Amino acid sequence: MVYFAVIGAWIFLFFHGLFSRNLTLQLIIGLIIIFVYGMAVVLAARTIYKHEISSGQTNRATERAAIEYVMALERKARRQPEDVRRKAMPFDISSPPRKIEIKSFGRSARGDVIALEGLQYEEARADSENFYIYVVDNVSDVAGGSIGVRVLHGARIAELLNLNESGSTALVTACT
Repeated sequence: MVYFAVIGAWIFLFFHGLFSRNLTLQLIIGLIIIFVYGMAVVLAARTIYKHEISSGQTNRATERAAIEYVMALERKARRQPEDVRRKAMPFDISSPPRKIEIKSFGRSARGDVIALEGLQYEEARADSENFYIYVVDNVSDVAGGSIGVRVLHGARIAELLNLNESGSTALVTACT
């Protein structure tokens, strides 16, 4: 949106400059506007990045927290989960007979698109009864207790994969 404002200002100044014939002043004002908006964007991005780092909401931290949470749930259900992320498997946790792919979000995931990689897509198609997608959201609110887990498997995964005949590897959550 900031870029549209900059482009709009530049176009205004350009046409204004055509009629006022003071191209040097137009160019200086245009560069000042671009510099000011650019600095605002950089400062906003730094603030957001610092907030994410200080609150532990990086992708890696969010994924790690979600995996630990799901492994605890699996143990509570008297299954024996194993983290297989580093074993070149198309899922994150092996909890026989479950093959669990974790999709983690620091915020609410309601209505978000869940993307599967090619091998995950193939595994889900081949074994939809044992392939589970755990959508873990609000991970950044561990202390608040609002972490949510939505489990997609079996007929629901098969239905979503059948809707997705275009060859894309994205699934849309039915989390409303």
